Amino acid sequence: MNKLFLSILLLTAFSCKQKDVERKRHEKLLDFKSSTVMSVDEIILADTAYMGNIYSQNFYTKTDTVEYRDKYIYISYLSVVNGCADYDGNLEFKSDSIILKLDNISGIECTEIRCDRLVYKIRNPENKRYKIKKF
Repeated sequence: MNKLFLSILLLTAFSCKQKDVERKRHEKLLDFKSSTVMSVDEIILADTAYMGNIYSQNFYTKTDTVEYRDKYIYISYLSVVNGCADYDGNLEFKSDSIILKLDNISGIECTEIRCDRLVYKIRNPENKRYKIKKF
């Protein structure tokens, strides 16, 4: 009986242990910042057309920026994200496109939302123009 109890205890302890997953950013992503600009209450009160632009896969010129400068690409845009999570950015390159990625590094999900400004600084030594896609 003691062996059975000890086996179950050890199995439970090792199966519930949280694994640390090593994350690796794309080597061209030099910096990523995320800051909250609107809470869920402000999102609810915001103009429907304005929020439609934020939810859109297209960049909205009044709030979003894509700049090519000195062998770097600076991208800043608003996005609605999970209100409980912490994020880190990443990239994926596909031929002439850059896909902006957003990784939930906290592993926490909830039903709350918020609007964050996401800022990416990407190394672009060849000064190439890419199609940029939001996550």
